[in-house]
Amino acid sequence: MLDELLKIAESSGCTDLGHCRQVLLQAVDEQRSAVRAVLDARIVPEGEFLRRLSEWLEIPWWQEPLVSVAAPLRDKVLARVAVRCQIVPLQEDDSGIWIAMYDPFDLLTRQVLAHSLGQPVLYAMSTRSQI
Repeated sequence: MLDELLKIAESSGCTDLGHCRQVLLQAVDEQRSAVRAVLDARIVPEGEFLRRLSEWLEIPWWQEPLVSVAAPLRDKVLARVAVRCQIVPLQEDDSGIWIAMYDPFDLLTRQVLAHSLGQPVLYAMSTRSQI
């Protein structure tokens, strides 16, 4: 996975792949989010990196502005959970509840949502600033 994240970083405009590799390896060593580490290091354009990551993982990219959350969704995904997990509930349909997130490797968030919502959760990706 490290090599694929490096390829995505390079195709997103990262010019210092050596530094990017160091950031990724340090995140892995410290058991931190590799995606968050790369974004926090500001070595890639956030939107382009996340969009390419979503393409690689075949997770839909949410392009519409996230302006407000409908009341029924606010009741299902509490604000404190959304803020702590850095997610936004998008919509609910026959398939389940759509959630926007920026880090698709955040398994703890995925487990919390699956357990607390009690129905299928579908994911889309967006930027941190949009979420």
